[in-house]
Amino acid sequence: MTFGEFIKTRREAKNWTQPEASAQIGIEQSYLSKLENNKAIPSPESFDKLMQAYEFDMAAIGRQVTDAELQKLKDIAQVRDFIVSHKKRSERARRSWLLVGLLALMVGSALTAYGIVIKDARVSTYLYESKGLTKEGEPPYLFAEMPDYRTFTEFMKAKMLREELKQNPLFPRLDFKQVYSPRYLGEYYDVGEEGQLRRFALVRRDHTAAAPVAFYMSISLGAMLLAGAMGAFFVSRRW
Repeated sequence: MTFGEFIKTRREAKNWTQPEASAQIGIEQSYLSKLENNKAIPSPESFDKLMQAYEFDMAAIGRQVTDAELQKLKDIAQVRDFIVSHKKRSERARRSWLLVGLLALMVGSALTAYGIVIKDARVSTYLYESKGLTKEGEPPYLFAEMPDYRTFTEFMKAKMLREELKQNPLFPRLDFKQVYSPRYLGEYYDVGEEGQLRRFALVRRDHTAAAPVAFYMSISLGAMLLAGAMGAFFVSRRW
């Protein structure tokens, strides 16, 4: 909107004719007509009179009058100050949007890269098993010759094997415990328990694919942040 169109809409909002408005403002009707038709630029004094009569401020002009039109009025102190202030605010806003865009770009890129990396990643799980507690003075490998839990359950299903196993003096002391660890703790490790020693030996290593939820979440969040970064860059260029 031009400045002439702006003051014309303000006059019409008050239901004034040009003669009535010029009388209220204190300027010639012919001069007001030139202002409304963009054939003249108001003097600082006339600009003040227009602001008082039409009851508008620089914020109202800034919202409706184009920047190009404001430049034509920059010889008026109020307009010039508004242009400088608006330019500073716009620059701060542009920098803020650029910063937001850069942060979103960095985080989005990192999440996307992480998702790509874990897509084919393998997660290792280590199964450790203890067969029972050893007393003070007994070797920690006392139960080494006893079957593991899986074999033990098979033995217990077969009568002959079950009876043979029961003849072993360690049979009553069998107390199986299994622990899954996300990291390798060695071929075996010892843990004190109730004043006795429990030895855990590595039974099995499992290698499985990484959880697909983590992959999809990383890719989705990364894509959203990258899209947000592009939006922030676009907005920063519009300021």
